[in-house]
Amino acid sequence: MPLNIYWGWEFFVQLTASYHTKIDGDSATANFYVNAIARIKDGDSNYNLAMYQDKLVFKDGKWLFKQRNYNVLYLDQSPLKGKAFL
Repeated sequence: MPLNIYWGWEFFVQLTASYHTKIDGDSATANFYVNAIARIKDGDSNYNLAMYQDKLVFKDGKWLFKQRNYNVLYLDQSPLKGKAFL
C-alpha cells in the first residue's frame, strides 16, 4: 500500500484497545493495540492489527511525543469487497 495517504482513502477506520500508560517523573511510556481497516480509491485494501509503542516527555506543562513506533502484528492486503457507507 502506498505511503502517500493524503486524500486517496475511500475509507479508513482505526480502533484502539488495551491502552497502558506508565509515568515515571517527567517521562512516560504508552502502549496500545490498533485494529485498522482501509481501502484507497484505486481499490488497494489494508487490514492490520498493530501496536503503538510511545515514549513521552513532560515539558512546559504538556506531554509531548519523544518517540513513536508502529509495529504491525498482522497484515492482510486482500481486496475488501464490502461497501463503505461514509
